[in-house]
Amino acid sequence: MDQTHIHLFLNHAPVAGVAFGLFFLAIGLIKKSQGMRLSAITLFTISSLLVLPVFFTGESAEETAEGLPGVSESIIETHEDAAKAALAGMIVLGVASIVTLSIFAKKHLIPKSMLSAVGVLAVLAMVLIGRTAYLGGQIRHSEVRSGAVPAGQEATGEQQGAEDDD
Repeated sequence: MDQTHIHLFLNHAPVAGVAFGLFFLAIGLIKKSQGMRLSAITLFTISSLLVLPVFFTGESAEETAEGLPGVSESIIETHEDAAKAALAGMIVLGVASIVTLSIFAKKHLIPKSMLSAVGVLAVLAMVLIGRTAYLGGQIRHSEVRSGAVPAGQEATGEQQGAEDDD
């Protein structure tokens, strides 16, 4: 298994982890369940750690993808730029989550201010990581690109040019 495989294998984990964490956090807030809140913060922490190998194997995945037919350098670069922002957001979420878990370990409670801060950071991280995943999907999944042409139909000159620009 090379770095490209690792990138493709792990890239869904941070997205799913933050999404499930937000779901658990919402349930924990609604039901006033400390266990669900802790589960959410633990998922945010794990997701923030998993984003590191995903990010650092991205360059290898880029080198692999560049040689494939239908892959555009500009799509890869857009994904890479989004990944940098997502990495920053996930690091901030991870640090806040670890601090929150540390406070819980000492006081056996999660201050509402920390819970609110982690919740806001998780929503922001979800937006950033979700956008990055969407842009990454466009690298090989032309059906999610704007201007995609249904199978069996020829692209017009304008559409073909738009695809070449991606």
